Amino acid sequence: MNSEFWNEQAGDDEMAFLTFPENPPSSRPAPLQPTASQAQRPGEAFNPNDETMSGGTMSSFSPQVFENNSGAQLEQQRVVPSQPPTQSPFEASVPAPTPPAQQYQQPRPVPSHSNSPNANTPQQRQMQIQMQQQHNFMCLLEEFMNRNNTPLAERYPVIGGKKMNLFLIYAVMVKFGGFNNVLRSKKIVPVASKFGIPPDNNQLLREFVQMYHKCLLPFELYANTPEGMKELSMRKKQLEQQMQSKQATPTSTSHQTPPVFNAPTPASVQETKFTPGEQRASEPSPATAESRHTTPQPNANFVPDFIRNYVPHQRLLDKVGGHDLKALSAFGEQIDHLKPVFLFVPELGKIDLNALSLSLTSNIDAEVNLALNVLLIVTSDPNLVVPLGECMSLLEALASVGTDILDMLVSGNLTKRKGGFEDVRPEYFKPNKIDEVFQKYSGRLKGDKDIEVLVDSFTSKEVDDESQDLEVEESDADVVFEEPPRVDTPASDVDERPLAPFALPSYVELLEAARTEADDFSGRVYAKTFLDRRLMLVEELNTVSMILRNLSFVSNPQGVSNNNLMAANTSLLNFIYALITSLGTSEGFVFARKKMHLMKDTLMTLTNISHAIELRSTKEAFLVLALCLAFGVPLDPEDEKAGFYVPKFDAGKGKYQLHAIDVLTKVLCGSLNNKKMMSSVLARENLDPEMNSLMQTYDQGKNGDLVVRTMGFFVSALPLHVIYEGIERFNDKLPSCLELLLGSIFVAEVIEDAQFSRNVALRLLGSPELVGTNLFKLAFIFAAIYAKTNHENKLMYIHISGKSMELVNVLLRTAVGYAISAGARDELQTLFSVSKLFPADESILGALMTPSLPPDISVQAVESAKLLVRLQDALSN
Repeated sequence: MNSEFWNEQAGDDEMAFLTFPENPPSSRPAPLQPTASQAQRPGEAFNPNDETMSGGTMSSFSPQVFENNSGAQLEQQRVVPSQPPTQSPFEASVPAPTPPAQQYQQPRPVPSHSNSPNANTPQQRQMQIQMQQQHNFMCLLEEFMNRNNTPLAERYPVIGGKKMNLFLIYAVMVKFGGFNNVLRSKKIVPVASKFGIPPDNNQLLREFVQMYHKCLLPFELYANTPEGMKELSMRKKQLEQQMQSKQATPTSTSHQTPPVFNAPTPASVQETKFTPGEQRASEPSPATAESRHTTPQPNANFVPDFIRNYVPHQRLLDKVGGHDLKALSAFGEQIDHLKPVFLFVPELGKIDLNALSLSLTSNIDAEVNLALNVLLIVTSDPNLVVPLGECMSLLEALASVGTDILDMLVSGNLTKRKGGFEDVRPEYFKPNKIDEVFQKYSGRLKGDKDIEVLVDSFTSKEVDDESQDLEVEESDADVVFEEPPRVDTPASDVDERPLAPFALPSYVELLEAARTEADDFSGRVYAKTFLDRRLMLVEELNTVSMILRNLSFVSNPQGVSNNNLMAANTSLLNFIYALITSLGTSEGFVFARKKMHLMKDTLMTLTNISHAIELRSTKEAFLVLALCLAFGVPLDPEDEKAGFYVPKFDAGKGKYQLHAIDVLTKVLCGSLNNKKMMSSVLARENLDPEMNSLMQTYDQGKNGDLVVRTMGFFVSALPLHVIYEGIERFNDKLPSCLELLLGSIFVAEVIEDAQFSRNVALRLLGSPELVGTNLFKLAFIFAAIYAKTNHENKLMYIHISGKSMELVNVLLRTAVGYAISAGARDELQTLFSVSKLFPADESILGALMTPSLPPDISVQAVESAKLLVRLQDALSN
């Protein structure tokens, strides 16, 4: 901890209350001590600034819980409101003993007579109040820490050989506005020095701060909350009532025993008890009494009609608005206890992955659920990596379970899992009478139709029924017991059905729908899983996707091997593509939040394995593209009408867009085959009728809508709209910027090679976003930083600069070539009128004359100059 932060001393006026004064002996007689009735009259407010509370005693340890008048109320209950006793002039002139200053630092035992409710001197009452408040505080603190499973190791922690009084330390911190305020105002050193911590000892200061942070800070934070105020206030009243009941004495209405007075002597403090006769003999004259007391003395024969230690009736407001909050809290705790508790990985013991694989393929609901839960716990531990190379059956089992669940959800046949069981009987099995009767009747039937047999309830014999004769002719058996057609579509016929229009919902739409579902308490979102089989299957599918996501993360070389195995597993890839297809065509996933979770888990799995994925068909390429586009921020309809195509990036709504860009770029850069498949999808070339039907909601024809949307998806994550603010917004996403530029260059090359019905490149460059202009500006800024500075990210800057210029040049070459071939002079004029689309001559010359720049920058600068000359020639002709 920095000592400079501590060494700033606070003002003397702010630290005045921390001074513990010692009363030096005085030769002058002390002033007359007021009696108990004068010290605190019933109904008077207690003044915390009174001299009786000097010496560092805090009347309360929490501003919200223990109010300043708590000591006054307690003193009012303890002082006997009877006729005040009188003292002799000598006894009145003797000063009362002053406790030493050490008692405020370390509490000491107090004689039994000082704990009596009849203690009369202000010092004794002060000590009583302080000790009771300290006792109540420690009780509340210990209860709170025990409830939080962080019990106090000791009541008085020791720092530097000195015991710390937690009560006084807490009171001091609260006086200055709390622990955090003390640290911010740099008053921790003077506060700690008042408790014996040397200001120049940083180690002890650090221990003091750590002690408060561990023992008192949680209690302080809780005491400042509304719940803490209510609870601590109630517990304070209960503790005060308990203390009063312990100190209560038998009451009497007459002939009460006079109180005991303490008169100190020069040698020691001696107790002097007065009898009633001696007390009357020692009473002062009326004149002396009037001069000593400001209030008139009551009649000596008057007997007060009240009971000593009277406690007024109090009623706790335990209900708020008629609701019992304690009962509701107890009910909530019961609900929490009913939640399933899963063990941690070390508590599971030895785990047999082969046995879990067999459980997954058993098609028994209980076995499948148990295996999925155990695998989810195992794969969630970041310190444990499952070696898939040694248990390939596990990956096959997970893919098989996921595919079967998808088939049931899509087909609607939820009654039975795919692949039944045969009842295998042991060799020692001996059939009984029931089995013989069953075989007798079941052997005569064909099919699975149930029959009814009428029996006599008394004799248990079959009753002949002519309407249901079991002995039917062989030719009529098929007619009588013909099985009716099934209403549900079999799971095996799902792939043979015509596909519905594919439309994968966007992540933003699912997020808003999930929030709406969560606010609807009457919906099925809070339904119990075991009562709804479809919901149970969706939960199982969600668990399978989470397990595959956890298995795909890389934490060591074994994780890299798992990624390669997962990317090459045919069953797993089939399940992933089937899941994406079902998410876009089926509504059998019950809730929008379930769809959202499945999409996120699938995206994260592909993020980790996409570098090794080899696309096998154009359908797979389109499904990957559709999944990635679903996580982009949708374009506002008004912006689309105005000619924009780049949506406004929102970090909150598009938090997974960078992951989607990572997946798409890795797939495109993975192999030439992947580029070929993705080019066919974007250009709508060489597609079969099934693919054309699947893509009809994304691209209506060869007008390039899907290409424009993909380009906007890439460019939207590049903060070009704030480039005037500097490059700070780029520094936290430099790898993603480079990835999206690589993907955008690929899309631009697809536009250059494809045959669209319009000039798509001109649409991208001539939009109001001025993407080409901003990309050239970004390229030259990063090139200048690379050439003139020694920035730590200069290598990333120069790569981004080169790719930005290459992207704009490809689009320019495509737009100019398409306009020249089509003879569209208006398109050439539109392209030429775009503001600052071509770099200035000074920028091009600067790039050529800077020897420290890589050759790629110079090549792209020369290419842009050539394109400008070609455009001018085309316009002049």
